[in-house]
Amino acid sequence: MNSHYQQIDIAFPAWDDAETVALRHLLPLLTPPHGPITRWWFIRKRPCWRIRYLNRDTGAAAAHEPLHGRLAALADAGHILSATTVIYEPEVGAFGGAEAMDCAHRLFHDDTRHLLGHLALTRHRPAAAHRYELAILLCVALMRAAGLDWYEEGDVWARVAAHRTPAPPRLDQLGKLRRLMSTDLTVACRPGAGVADHAEWARSFTSGGRRLAELARTGRLERGLRAVLAHHVIFTWNRHGLPHAVQAALASSAATVVFDDHPAHDAPPHRRNDADQARTTPSHTLPAHAPAPPGAATAASVPARLVIDRM
Repeated sequence: MNSHYQQIDIAFPAWDDAETVALRHLLPLLTPPHGPITRWWFIRKRPCWRIRYLNRDTGAAAAHEPLHGRLAALADAGHILSATTVIYEPEVGAFGGAEAMDCAHRLFHDDTRHLLGHLALTRHRPAAAHRYELAILLCVALMRAAGLDWYEEGDVWARVAAHRTPAPPRLDQLGKLRRLMSTDLTVACRPGAGVADHAEWARSFTSGGRRLAELARTGRLERGLRAVLAHHVIFTWNRHGLPHAVQAALASSAATVVFDDHPAHDAPPHRRNDADQARTTPSHTLPAHAPAPPGAATAASVPARLVIDRM
């Protein structure tokens, strides 16, 4: 595992504006073409974003000093309150050991890159971000690539729900959520399909899932596979800006879909017809009782559904 990652905690004047500031000022700062930073990602921990990054030259201050100078300029301009260097402590045990932590680091970086690029493109059209739907689809892709079946996926959702304040499932959403959870993202991302623009993003999650499955199969994963995957879901949903109330509702509802929902067709929908999935695109929604993330549409202004709609 690479031990040369560094961390900067960035505090914002207003937490609700943190994502907007990050998209406008931190994203171009941390991702310049041919810049010294090779990987980076973040965790939202109010009042800070914890930025973790890796220098191209790990033996020099090639990224550290210029980065701090630019962050100081952002503080002087009032865009951020402070930027504090702290020691990065990777959660090696939680993610299953050193090799699995390397796998997690790659996924964290790839998801951050795709997520912030996507949010930057849709920041003036927040309903078009489909934030919650993509957070479900990508995590399902991770689980399936790791070899989990429908009921093992349900166990992961139940584990995630156990880490959140208990929330009742949205019974009116279960059928639509079931359809979302049944979509094969690798099919829906094919050229010409509804979410084809996210094919590389999806591959990051399927590659991560396959790598975790390999580590588990060869006895090199130092924690249970489903426990590790639940931790990945929690970290992914944090990056995607899902409030805790939303996470609790989604995880509880997803577990209910697997274990307690009884649709007319009893067989769990592991796969839908390829042609049907290729015509799908996410339709944005929020759980009705949950707060919206910064910049998101309100529950009153979006359809009361959680579903992949046909185009």
